[in-house]
Amino acid sequence: MSRRSCASTILAWRRRGVKLLFFLGLAVLAIAFPFEYVSRSLLSLPAVPSLFPEDFDLNQSRSSSEYATNPLQAAAQVISSIEENIQPLSSNVKDTKGNIVWKVDKPDAAFRDNIAVVEKPPDIAKEVVPEKPHGDIPSSDNTGGNIAHKPQLEEASRKAVEAMAAWRTRHAEVQRAAKKKGHDGGCATCCNDGERWGAACLDVDACALEAPLGGKYGFVYAQVGRPGWPWLTFINSIKVQALALASETNSTVDIILLMPPKDVQQMGSRHWDLIRRYEVRLVEVPWVIPPTLKWWPKHWWPGKPDGWCGPQDLVRLHVLGLEGYDAVAFYDQDVEFQGDAGAVLRCAATGRFLSTSGGVGEPLNVGFFAVRPDPRLLQAAEIFAQNITFSEKTGWASSGFKPSGGYFVGAECGQGYFHTLFYQKKSTKAQNALVAAGLAGQGATLTIRASQIDRCIWNYQTGHQFPANFDC
Repeated sequence: MSRRSCASTILAWRRRGVKLLFFLGLAVLAIAFPFEYVSRSLLSLPAVPSLFPEDFDLNQSRSSSEYATNPLQAAAQVISSIEENIQPLSSNVKDTKGNIVWKVDKPDAAFRDNIAVVEKPPDIAKEVVPEKPHGDIPSSDNTGGNIAHKPQLEEASRKAVEAMAAWRTRHAEVQRAAKKKGHDGGCATCCNDGERWGAACLDVDACALEAPLGGKYGFVYAQVGRPGWPWLTFINSIKVQALALASETNSTVDIILLMPPKDVQQMGSRHWDLIRRYEVRLVEVPWVIPPTLKWWPKHWWPGKPDGWCGPQDLVRLHVLGLEGYDAVAFYDQDVEFQGDAGAVLRCAATGRFLSTSGGVGEPLNVGFFAVRPDPRLLQAAEIFAQNITFSEKTGWASSGFKPSGGYFVGAECGQGYFHTLFYQKKSTKAQNALVAAGLAGQGATLTIRASQIDRCIWNYQTGHQFPANFDC
């Protein structure tokens, strides 16, 4: 080997050594500084000081107190045991080939005793009511449960109400600790008004006091694609919420599931059994993306089951038009309730659209929102879809990404679509859609009020804007 080639070899190994040391240094930094701080730095968001005194440990309080999540879980277990004792569906819900029998063209009395379809115009969602129970199990009363199991349901309702009272006690502790540090909530900068971060988060509890007692509310799920199993794994948790809200406010509370007809046809006997046990109101929706929306990513096409989160997000627009409810709240299927969600519904009943930001910098997390439904809102969402496109540089209808500095997670799907429509006051296309749908009041002021609420308390979303010991 020549002296020159030997020197080149040594130099090359030195360079490799420098690179290796560089990457080892990065690894050490990653270990030394938690991701929370790294992500905060990358997103150029200010650190939030601890809101609590040193001797206030929320995690310890949660695990050691009788009023932590145990009452909610106990109530959910009671609900599960009651529902498991209800007779399963009979086999006549399917034909000999295993297909669900709808017989929409033969709505005779015998059929209506099994599956009733509330027919509406073709472009409007229709409700599917599962088969009525057989044997001696009577129909349901307005408490959301079967009359034959009313004593057990009353016990479950009592436990649910106790759980809510316990959660409020713990929530009050958090608020008191926060106020000692000069804050009114868990996050000082996680709410936005469509223009800036740091807008005041709406006080949900105070807002809920404005709603009258009684009324009709709904907790909403959505399913796009063939449902698997296990399915709706936290439905007992949402049932506890429904029972507690109904008991405390003398109201009617439904659990609603939105599904496209083709996916309903793929439900098996276990799915139908679960639907009937928990008395879920199944509503078929005519589309998963607005019919007027002609933009989608280049690698996706209508009917493709993956590759774009648009269908699973935009099907949720149907929540806006659910008629007959004072308020409804949509939740992802993976949410297990840790506290009282009833206040959100009662607040939304005052005429607000409520949402939260997400844990990785997105200004709206589409896994939760609450609204007082109005067909005009759904109409506005469809009008907004007309002749618009999305760009990673300019957003929906060139409306931008404020308050984010640019593209954020889910911007091309529901998170960007909802945020642009309801919060981007400078989006000409969005504002015109709301006005065209008849949502402008006196002086052209929009009648829908969009507010954001604390994402940790109401949507269980953590992230860089919360102190390390804040317990969601």
